[in-house]
Amino acid sequence: MEQEQRTEHPITASEPVVTPDVSYVREDDLPWEIQTPHSRRKVLRLDESLYVAIVEWDPGFAVPDDDHFGGEEIVYILHGTLADQYRASGAGTIIRAAAGSSHRRGTPDGVTFMVVRTLADGEQARIAGH
Repeated sequence: MEQEQRTEHPITASEPVVTPDVSYVREDDLPWEIQTPHSRRKVLRLDESLYVAIVEWDPGFAVPDDDHFGGEEIVYILHGTLADQYRASGAGTIIRAAAGSSHRRGTPDGVTFMVVRTLADGEQARIAGH
């Protein structure tokens, strides 16, 4: 079995290096996009097939119904509590909602989460308009 040869590159925070096809952005440098008076997001990617964002909801905010007709959704809770009609989940929880699933989400105490969602045809325009 051949051993893989690697070239060592020291990792240093003080000397950024230009890396092809890789971008680095500080989350603090991205503006919040207001969705409602009690919800906002920072869109990391939105194209015809994929939506990725950091979302923040104020305490008491709720979405009446959230249907996943477009595709699978994965949520990673960063801070606070995200609840639906089935359970409440806190920071560090990963939630996967299969395509076609439905739930009613909200937060009793405020929440910040990262969402990754695959999109169906035409869904990009609906999500961009929020």
